[in-house]
Amino acid sequence: MAKNANIPCSICGDAPALYPELIEDLIRWGITSISVSLDAVESTYMAIAKAEKRIIPTSRRNL
Repeated sequence: MAKNANIPCSICGDAPALYPELIEDLIRWGITSISVSLDAVESTYMAIAKAEKRIIPTSRRNL
């Protein structure tokens, strides 16, 4: 519902770092920001980039 109403939605915690396969679902569900511990930033960033490449069409990424 938040996604359809253009309301930013965040998640904070260890789940995205511990379960990177969850990141693609989080993006699909409309999560607009993910907060993780400092030691997990790089791996989480890479997982987000990989997931976005799979689910966001190239034409939309360049907007």
